[in-house]
Amino acid sequence: GGDAPENDLEALLVGTSKLRGYKEVILIPDAETSIRDSKLLSKLRVPVKILLFRPIRDPSSSREFFKRKRGRYIHPHYLTLASITGGSIHTNKSDIMNLKKMEAGKIFRTGQYQYRKRENGSFELIR
Repeated sequence: GGDAPENDLEALLVGTSKLRGYKEVILIPDAETSIRDSKLLSKLRVPVKILLFRPIRDPSSSREFFKRKRGRYIHPHYLTLASITGGSIHTNKSDIMNLKKMEAGKIFRTGQYQYRKRENGSFELIR
């Protein structure tokens, strides 16, 4: 839908409580929204692969619907979710892996934005 914030963690926790035998889960959120229930992150015990795509406003075909503009914003909540769970982020332009292994204080760039990893594993937008 486009409205923020999303109830992503609650959905992941309910889903994983009903299934067995998986090694990771996939989340396909609205790319620019925040995570409403981030306090639940510590309860999630499985790597989360996050697929971020942005629909264009007036799609002329289903293929056009999933095109992404280069250098678009990724909400730091999704970087944090991938980092803390040992997951990853995937767009049609790049794959962001190993965020959990990144040292605190390290800065990385994706598109035109820069993010810094904090001591607690979360990320902040710095530019």
